[in-house]
Amino acid sequence: MRHCPSGSPRPLRGLLLAAIAALALGACTELGQESPTGLELEVERPAAVGDLMPQDFGPAIAAANRYSAALLRNPNIVGTAVGLNDDGLPSVRLFLMHGQVSGLPARLDGVPVSTAVTGPFVLRQDRTARVRPAPIGFSVGHPDITAGTLGARVVNGGGQVFILSNNHILANSNNASIGDPILQPGGVRWRESAG
Repeated sequence: MRHCPSGSPRPLRGLLLAAIAALALGACTELGQESPTGLELEVERPAAVGDLMPQDFGPAIAAANRYSAALLRNPNIVGTAVGLNDDGLPSVRLFLMHGQVSGLPARLDGVPVSTAVTGPFVLRQDRTARVRPAPIGFSVGHPDITAGTLGARVVNGGGQVFILSNNHILANSNNASIGDPILQPGGVRWRESAG
């Protein structure tokens, strides 16, 4: 499996995070519209995707990188990330085993800390298995690459569902053509089982 280099410039990571947040928020239906699942969503679309771009995630990313190892020593903190808090500000997110975790910081290096109770994260099955519909986190890829990970499903305003992953995974680093297949599982696993 091919991995992204970890030496990406920090400003690029922040921009990427903001773009992913914009895609996720832009995929929400208008208030009162019916969602593809038939449930009415109580989410309003932001005025413009550009409104999310000025957010500076750099300090939140730096704080998460600096403190995650220490935070994860607490068995009741099951994960850390960077995201937007309830006020729409970049924050260090802490994923908690339960809602009664005490002693959590309110800020890290001046960056707000927000929490979500998730319980433990558990691998439910072999992520290289062929599954329909393909779950988030499973192996996918353009036929000319090794393999990558399905990052998310997004829905446009017309209700069409799309998959989201990195350019090098789905578009072979801009060398793909419209209509090229996307393999699930990704090519490495498919070639091994086919050969």
